[in-house]
Amino acid sequence: MKTKRGDSQISIWIDDADDLWYLKNILTVGDLVTMRVMRRPEKREDALRSKEEKRVPVTVTVRVESIEFQEFSSRLKLLGIITEGPENIVGEHQSLIISSGDDLKIQKDSWSRIQLSLLREAENRSLKNGGIFVALDDENAEIMVMRSYGIQVLATIRSGRSGKLYESRNTEKDYFNEIADSISKISGEIQLITIIGPGFTREKLLDFLKADVRFTDKIIKSYPANRADEVAVYEYLHSEDGMKSFAEARLSRENELLSKFMAELSRDGMYAYGFDDVMNALRMGAVDTVIIAESKLPAEETDQISREAKSISARVYIFSSSSEPGKIVEKFGGYCAILRYKIAR
Repeated sequence: MKTKRGDSQISIWIDDADDLWYLKNILTVGDLVTMRVMRRPEKREDALRSKEEKRVPVTVTVRVESIEFQEFSSRLKLLGIITEGPENIVGEHQSLIISSGDDLKIQKDSWSRIQLSLLREAENRSLKNGGIFVALDDENAEIMVMRSYGIQVLATIRSGRSGKLYESRNTEKDYFNEIADSISKISGEIQLITIIGPGFTREKLLDFLKADVRFTDKIIKSYPANRADEVAVYEYLHSEDGMKSFAEARLSRENELLSKFMAELSRDGMYAYGFDDVMNALRMGAVDTVIIAESKLPAEETDQISREAKSISARVYIFSSSSEPGKIVEKFGGYCAILRYKIAR
């Protein structure tokens, strides 16, 4: 995400799908968003308007009434009322569809500390689409990509080792070719491909991809795992090699922080969870790190925690609701904390 900050508004350029997740959590109902849209030149109530009439580009400012974002989708949809634009359409409803390559301007009455923190994180992301993962065994392969907010499954490929498909697939090479073709379509500038799974199929695919001229500029690694699915990716991210390879990735940071919290919880140590417990620890000055589930944005409780955290220089992290760590934080009430020292309960 690229930005330019003015006196009363911020201009934003969307680089990729990950930026849309950040944008969703930066925006709130009531914000003013300005961007270029395509509209027919006449008002929609004109019954005689031709259905063939072409849309023309128009710059409008919309006061946001709703924000829609599907996990791992390639677009963010805003709906609101036009407050600025051609006179004949001011006051009408307008949907804004935002995707990679778009630019817009945001104006708020005020920016919260968390919103500014997410904006800075989006600006400074150093590992975009951190890597492609292939989790496989001799029957199935799942091809996934790391996003800032979770693991996205892009394709599932069956080897045809059993059943009717086996009759139409001649060799293991066909299975690997289909996997390679799928990876080739999505790899783009992503440099790292990690193959995960049990047995010997993983190593065979590693050799196969390294011999494919389409991947000569890629780093291809393999890691043994007991499973061949998304869970195996999280298992890898917990490993020494995974933590080293994705040290700067948001998802790895979530894994690391959650592991620290769970370790403190298991030994009844330096932890707090739930709004009341975390607020109490903050007021005592005992909190080192606050973890907040994305589902708690925006909320007055979250603003209260953010203000208290700032007053004692505690760090605050937002966990995506799409990631496994984020889902676990939600089960603890959406608020967790790692403490500086143990407190009495």
